[in-house]
Amino acid sequence: MSMRDVVNTYQETGEMPALEPDEDPFVDQAEPLLIGQGYYKLEPLAYAIDNPARISIIGSTSSVNGKLEVNVIPCDTDGEGEFPEEIIPDTPTDLVGQRIDFIV
Repeated sequence: MSMRDVVNTYQETGEMPALEPDEDPFVDQAEPLLIGQGYYKLEPLAYAIDNPARISIIGSTSSVNGKLEVNVIPCDTDGEGEFPEEIIPDTPTDLVGQRIDFIV
């Protein structure tokens, strides 16, 4: 149905026709748009340390298009409590083969 058809139906009946969002000419479907890229260091996570960061989103023209505040926090398997003290590693290789959960 075109915009003209929808407007004509509304003018004739006083009601908007029931249309699915993908058929409605007045609805623009949201599409992903790459506005830039940011970089987050993962090294502290290997030591079960959270790493709060404010990341600049850099566009294709090397301009800053925004900021993103991120924190990845190690936690227990339920995502509720803190990372279990007994498995905090001395070296990152101590975590090989172990499950690690994070809250983002």
